Amino acid sequence: MFFKRIPKFILECLPIILLAGIYLNFARLVEFFKRPDYDWLLASIDKFLFLGEQPSFLLEKFISPFLTEYMNFSYGFYIFLFPIILGLFYFQRKYQAFYSLRRALIIAIMISFAFYLAVPAVGPYIVFEDFYSIELQGGYITQATQKLLDLFLYNRGEFPSLHVALSAIILFFSYKYSRKLFIFYLPLIPSLWFATLYLRLHYFVDIIAGFLLAFFAIWLSLKIQNSDKVKRKK
Repeated sequence: MFFKRIPKFILECLPIILLAGIYLNFARLVEFFKRPDYDWLLASIDKFLFLGEQPSFLLEKFISPFLTEYMNFSYGFYIFLFPIILGLFYFQRKYQAFYSLRRALIIAIMISFAFYLAVPAVGPYIVFEDFYSIELQGGYITQATQKLLDLFLYNRGEFPSLHVALSAIILFFSYKYSRKLFIFYLPLIPSLWFATLYLRLHYFVDIIAGFLLAFFAIWLSLKIQNSDKVKRKK
């Protein structure tokens, strides 16, 4: 019975899989529309918020091989967040949780695509590459993560941070529908948020925007869910 449901589960997740494919090739869309990079704007906002400093430079004093390895692990674990929670909800027949979560993820991704076209950027790792005084050196996880990042560094998906937005949505729904999964995610997801700054992959303003996007996507998804309930009662 379990294995018979796997194809349908994959089909139910197909919208997210297709959107992920678009995201991985988003740089081509930016180039097609001939959009300029807005790193100067995002960096300027960060500079204003941090009184003339850039967050990624302020974090250099905390850099260590061990922390770099853990940050890369947290950041790389992002890809496993989705199949774990979506699979758990689906195969435990928590269909309301599954569809509400899926809806929130799709809303966040679609909105982020609009922002990526409006405000494309490559991120601090590229812009300030020649100005960092300390390299991010770690172990095998760092090396593996770096090879993957090298493929997508110029993807121009910076503002808002989807890593932050989607993981925040996942953390919320795990708290709402599965406390055990929430406890499992609790140390990992906040570490992922910190990793976006530590690994120089996002500006701080990207993270703020990511949280705002998550809140809106959750609110809208639950609003649609409640509206459907009212319609069914009628």
